[in-house]
Amino acid sequence: MSVGLFHLFLRFVRGVFRAKRASIGPNMSTGGRFRSSESWFATMQLTSPLRTTKQFCEKFCRSAFLASFVMACASNVESLSGINLIDPAELAYLHGMDQLNRANYVEAISHFQSVDQMPMDPNRAIQGLPAWRALASLRIGDSLFFQGKFPEAAQHYAAFIAANQGDPNLDYAQYMLARSYNEQIPSEWFLVPPIYENDRQSMLRGFEAMTVFVRQYPRSRYLNEVVAMRDRIDELQYEYNSYLVDYYDSREQPAGVVVRLEHMFEQFPGRAHTEANYLLLAKAYVQTDQAARAYRTYRDFLARFPDSRGRLTAEDGMKQLEEIVQPAEESPKETNLDEGAQPGPSDPE
Repeated sequence: MSVGLFHLFLRFVRGVFRAKRASIGPNMSTGGRFRSSESWFATMQLTSPLRTTKQFCEKFCRSAFLASFVMACASNVESLSGINLIDPAELAYLHGMDQLNRANYVEAISHFQSVDQMPMDPNRAIQGLPAWRALASLRIGDSLFFQGKFPEAAQHYAAFIAANQGDPNLDYAQYMLARSYNEQIPSEWFLVPPIYENDRQSMLRGFEAMTVFVRQYPRSRYLNEVVAMRDRIDELQYEYNSYLVDYYDSREQPAGVVVRLEHMFEQFPGRAHTEANYLLLAKAYVQTDQAARAYRTYRDFLARFPDSRGRLTAEDGMKQLEEIVQPAEESPKETNLDEGAQPGPSDPE
């Protein structure tokens, strides 16, 4: 084969990969940095393959015999100055993406792991290998996630974030970490909270991951979805605490009611300030000999809900407490519900 013909052949092969380099490969004009994966992979659905990757894979498979020909002529390529074939790490990554797009997750992970285990060749420097390793590591987490192995995926994303500070795909990794925790929360978990203690831990970790995302990536395209997930967890946490309040109240344990309601007023101000919570907390204060706080809670209730049906209950309660409490003598150190209260003890067994 003449050198000129071989040059033409290599130009054709490069053309096959040129389109996909712009979306999933290193941008060689910017020093080998990777573009964020958010523009192509985050929207992947199991029933809707990636358009970009699918188009590439179809073209790649149709020209598989050409790739084989290139490898067979490797000895000739080494003698041609200025000609660089696709890095083995890049090729292994693309094989993994092909399997991932086909939902062959075990095979995909095998290809991605081979990128991480690929040694540097001193005879042929692979400048993009560190970047391909990082991206392949991220795709292992994606493979675990789409298998439904959410705890393992969460662990992998967390490890990726810790080991790849400064990577352009960190917002995507943090987003997928939040999703992995979110997927571990049963939709009806709060009906029997003591049984779902492990799931509650996933909920708390997910809330933390989502809070970190909102703080660090306020302009990310995933922000609205992460905020929605965090709002859902916030609601589930409130429901859990409401369950605890009912638990203590039904067992005539007013101290527990006080602890949980004060915690709810502090942690969930947008949800906890309800008529029922005010009246129940005032009642619990009376039962625990905290007359001053009970009086103030009734007073705050009347100020916040002047037209409430519970107005008479609050007024009667204040009249009974006036004999014990002089409002002007209230300690300035008393905790105000709007200012928050200290969280209570651990949940009941």
